[in-house]
Amino acid sequence: MVQPGDCFLVLHQASGIYHLWVVISWPDVYHHMLLVNLTDANKCNDDSCLFKVGDHPFITKLSAVHYAGARVSSEHVLDEREASGDIKRREFARPRFLRKIQEGARISHGLDFEYHYFRDLMTEQPPPVELVRAVTPRRKVLVKVKRSQARS
Repeated sequence: MVQPGDCFLVLHQASGIYHLWVVISWPDVYHHMLLVNLTDANKCNDDSCLFKVGDHPFITKLSAVHYAGARVSSEHVLDEREASGDIKRREFARPRFLRKIQEGARISHGLDFEYHYFRDLMTEQPPPVELVRAVTPRRKVLVKVKRSQARS
């Protein structure tokens, strides 16, 4: 089972560098969860959430959460990628570490508008089904948003 706080190492193909990805939300009605990655703070223009060495065992330098690069995935896809060796599970995020990332997602201007509804799914315990249904947009709405953004 994948849940908020699960951490994975994912190889960035272009740079050959592994990045730490953290699941920061519970699943929506489509079983999608929001993930963000940490990167070198000197290469990230978003300072909404910074970490120093020791905040997580993988962090070896000042790091920032790259909210603009947030991705959505399902538990099924993450399990498949882990089984294939494509991604590697790392140490579970401590509650304070996870909360800091979630709080940063609430204030960051880098998080794509399409993902803002996940903010309501960033809770310590799984949210009630009624809330999940209420906050999850219909996919047709998301497609319209993407198309309208592409025209501007």
